Amino acid sequence: MNNFIEDDNFLKEHQKDFINNVVLSSNFPYFYYPFSVNGDGNSHLTHIVKNRPENNGQWNSIYKDQFIDIFETFCKKNNITYKEIFRCAVNISFNVKDKKSPIHYDHEFKHRQVIIYLNDPLDDNSNTVILDKEKINIIKEIKPKKYKAICFDNLPHFMYYPQKGERFALIYTFI
Repeated sequence: MNNFIEDDNFLKEHQKDFINNVVLSSNFPYFYYPFSVNGDGNSHLTHIVKNRPENNGQWNSIYKDQFIDIFETFCKKNNITYKEIFRCAVNISFNVKDKKSPIHYDHEFKHRQVIIYLNDPLDDNSNTVILDKEKINIIKEIKPKKYKAICFDNLPHFMYYPQKGERFALIYTFI
């Protein structure tokens, strides 16, 4: 797969502490969304760090600097240069009405994305699946693991919702 990166050893200790003691704490603010992808009816919780460009594109979190620091650490380790972060959010997924999310692109325009898994889900099948452009063949299926990051180009993908427990994922889209 072109431009696919998988890295589970890039975070610094202070970043792991931030994830464990702030992001995964009971005091970190998450907000309810009634859908996960395109009005699918699968609810989730999210902390929007930076809004999507179509939703004003503004930074929205007092933790902006910590999330930029995590992203730049990943980019530096993996020799990625970027011009702009389009979106950044922490999503909590859990058992919902469907087994998997709809196949989707995060944006209709050219971009890349990084997904960083923030916990070890209790469900062994809460994987991310990346498909070819025709949405037919599986290019890669990734099992979430705490602190593992994946990076890929603008390709169709979906996730299996955990059937027990939660799946915490930090998502960046960028150019």
